[in-house]
Amino acid sequence: MSEIAETAEIKETKNNRNTPKEGKIVYADGSERIIEYGTVKIPADFAKNKNPVSVTLPESVAVIEGNTRVIEASYINNYTPQEIISGAFTGCKSLDNITIPEGVVEIGDGAFKDCSLLKELKLPESLVKIGRQTFCDCNSLESITLPEGVVEIASETFKDCNMLGSADVPGSVEYISNSMFKNCISLKTVAIGEGVTSINNYAFSGCISLKSVNIPGSVKLIAIYAFENCKTLKTVRIANGTEAIGASAFINCSSLESIYIPASVKVIKANAFSGCRSLKEIHYGGSAIARMFLKVEAEGNEAFKKAKMHYNSK
Repeated sequence: MSEIAETAEIKETKNNRNTPKEGKIVYADGSERIIEYGTVKIPADFAKNKNPVSVTLPESVAVIEGNTRVIEASYINNYTPQEIISGAFTGCKSLDNITIPEGVVEIGDGAFKDCSLLKELKLPESLVKIGRQTFCDCNSLESITLPEGVVEIASETFKDCNMLGSADVPGSVEYISNSMFKNCISLKTVAIGEGVTSINNYAFSGCISLKSVNIPGSVKLIAIYAFENCKTLKTVRIANGTEAIGASAFINCSSLESIYIPASVKVIKANAFSGCRSLKEIHYGGSAIARMFLKVEAEGNEAFKKAKMHYNSK
């Protein structure tokens, strides 16, 4: 059996019929470039200063290199690459939907960044890792369901996705990373699965449409500025198990009226509730005696201390 070349010959043609195992690139002028079966890597410079409008990949392809800039991405047969390289489809302004096939385990940094018309996204169950800023600035993306099995999602993955209205984060994800949903101004609902261990810095900062959030007990830390400037957030429920609420975690959540805090919480850091001028009700999971052992740092937490405290709340 002959060795498969890293990049096999790519032939240019006009209206050439492909065999089922071949792929092709279609350019705006109507010409086509055949991708031979046996090609395992699509190089970053494949466009050669032309204007590609679509690419179909043969099942032999394992790697797509940086900045392909195509309009439509599709797959033939049982194409199962393991990784989509960083920047692979960055700035594909006309790409409106994509299905990533089963077999892909990693999507690299910025792979679909600034795909401003991307509305529909289907992720495979095989996916384990999503890189930094992968879907950042995808301003038409309306919802995202992350498959069970995803473990690592790097920072700013969905940052500035202005139309994103809902998100489902499964418990397989280790943590909600820094600025993961920052400035997702249309985000109204988010489901956080049991198993997520922390909500990191600025994770939901600037999510001005988010009205309520339920935080599972597996989340040990709500980090600094996690829900900063969530101006329509009214209710927060934190399940038993969470241990710390970080500095400025809910700063300037000006509509926040009530919060459920379990007895497992040991410390609330400075300014955690600064600017929460509507806060009226604290539902605490422990007794009045247990409340004495909850450390609430004084700076910026006047609203918390003034709110009515209900003990032994569920």
